[in-house]
Amino acid sequence: MNETREQILGLIELQELSAVAIATELNLSPGAVRRHLDLLVADDLVTSHIPLRSGDTARSRGRPSSVYRLSDTSEMLRSAMDYRRLLGRLAIALQELNEEDISGKDGTQILEIVSTKLAHLMFSEYKSDMRAKSFEAKIVEVISLLSGEGILRSVHTDGDEYVLSTPTCPIKSLSKTTRAVCEADRQAIELLIGEKVTQVQTIAKGAATCEYRVCSTIR
Repeated sequence: MNETREQILGLIELQELSAVAIATELNLSPGAVRRHLDLLVADDLVTSHIPLRSGDTARSRGRPSSVYRLSDTSEMLRSAMDYRRLLGRLAIALQELNEEDISGKDGTQILEIVSTKLAHLMFSEYKSDMRAKSFEAKIVEVISLLSGEGILRSVHTDGDEYVLSTPTCPIKSLSKTTRAVCEADRQAIELLIGEKVTQVQTIAKGAATCEYRVCSTIR
């Protein structure tokens, strides 16, 4: 797919946006963005609607702007890619299980072991891309690396803590049935940053974002 259209899909995956807002983010003209959006709409990857406004006055100030969001088809396609990635890692994690891992353990305990193996597989995939030395730089780098999987998108500070979050859940339907994948993500972030990470809320449990908190032990 065209790189610009991929960038547009990435932006509206996070929130509904107008063509003008997308143009501003990508430093393109609104006309150019609308042409890309028309193609995405034609491919059933994007839908548009006019947001509701309070009162009639706002609607009387000229033509209201449409906002764009991912279509159901696009959501399914992007979710399918995330599930394929997970299944690939899961196959490796299951192959690595040995008799000691499963002997005398129930399903929940085995799932916890698999979750840890998934985290270490993610760590192995990304650790060579980690160049940062300082704690703050590692935070930024981890977000950049994991944003492609929808695991992290942004960070802000809250006192001594860094709050890492994402407004999307790449495998929401599975996350509603088990915490194993969420825990694998948490552990992977922890391994990459090198500090204890706590997950405080998830989209699967009804929150608006998946959120992690981390505080440097280095003073």
